[in-house]
Amino acid sequence: MRKRDLLTPSGITLGFIMIMLAIISSTGGSDAGRFVDLACIFIVIGGVAASLLINFKFDQIKQGYS
Repeated sequence: MRKRDLLTPSGITLGFIMIMLAIISSTGGSDAGRFVDLACIFIVIGGVAASLLINFKFDQIKQGYS
């Protein structure tokens, strides 16, 4: 029997809640579009992609997507 990982879904849920609270607290809940910054999205996605390419071999990355 496989052991279930409860921390991963808990962490994802907590992270999502924290992001929603940050959006609501900074915009007053009325205009979430002001919270999104395209440059920041590029930095985060690019950083994630770069760190994956640095830390893993291409074969390992391909296995993760299959």
